[in-house]
Amino acid sequence: MQQGGITMKQYKKLLAIFAAAIMLAICFAGCSGASTSAARDTVYNSSSQYAPMEEYAPAPAATSPVTSNDMGFDYAAGEATSVTAGDIYAGRKIIRNYDISLNTDKFDENMDYIKAKVSELGGYVLSSNLYGSKPEAYGDAGRNIELTIRIPAEKAGEFVSGVETLGQINYVRDYTDDITDEYYDTDTRLAVLQEQLERLRAIMVETDNLADVIALEDRISEVMLQIETLTGTLKRYDALIDYTTINLSVSERNAITGPAATKTTADRISEGFTDTLNGVGVFFVNFFVWFVSSLPVIVIAAIVVVIIVIIVRAATKKRSKKKAEVKEESKP
Repeated sequence: MQQGGITMKQYKKLLAIFAAAIMLAICFAGCSGASTSAARDTVYNSSSQYAPMEEYAPAPAATSPVTSNDMGFDYAAGEATSVTAGDIYAGRKIIRNYDISLNTDKFDENMDYIKAKVSELGGYVLSSNLYGSKPEAYGDAGRNIELTIRIPAEKAGEFVSGVETLGQINYVRDYTDDITDEYYDTDTRLAVLQEQLERLRAIMVETDNLADVIALEDRISEVMLQIETLTGTLKRYDALIDYTTINLSVSERNAITGPAATKTTADRISEGFTDTLNGVGVFFVNFFVWFVSSLPVIVIAAIVVVIIVIIVRAATKKRSKKKAEVKEESKP
């Protein structure tokens, strides 16, 4: 079947070529947009990296030097308390941890609260990772901060309860690790080694044989090394037990006008509708920006498509004309 000298099969080929050209233009535009957006990506600001659990150090004394990160958090512990973690868990050695994530529209106020509460409860910030920037223009995403906080075990519940009132909670995970057996096993081994060290030293004082003295010195060195290792393990256990570790993630949401926990159903529906409209507006703005920035590629692709269409049309007309001439010549 022919329409205007071009078959349906040829129209389908032209349509496929045009679609391929458009996809090529979109790919070029996407690549260029990715490179520029990467250059404008949010600056990552980290005060320190997360430390593995086995490398946690005991809380520094209140007289330790104080350092601070970009949010003004003090990296020092408060004063010691009279209640210990052992009193809470009836003498068992329990390591407690929390993972908390929340969204808020009062980012600065919440950071001030967290800073003050950590100081009030005698805790300290182990690490802080802040990224993003304060929303200043339409569609800005806002800031995010990830904090690893150490709070005295007996006051961790109070801190968590306060944090849960700051905004919309995504999740709160509370988990513990009972290391009672490991702790007392290490403590027993340490006591045995200390007794062994005393006996070795007593024997060394009494012996006059040079070979025995050399062998005793080697053994004493080995025992002292084991004692130092076990002592360090117990100190690390004590630090993890006495101070609860709280991994806190706070995300800023510019569209929220107040803590979600205080809003009515109508307010939440209204805000959800507003957020949807804002999202649609951002989509069309971004599409317009992409379209304008991609015009050079789109124009080139359109010119290529037009040239291909012209060539195909010319070739089709030429073949049709040739067929018509052959048909005329073949008539009797």
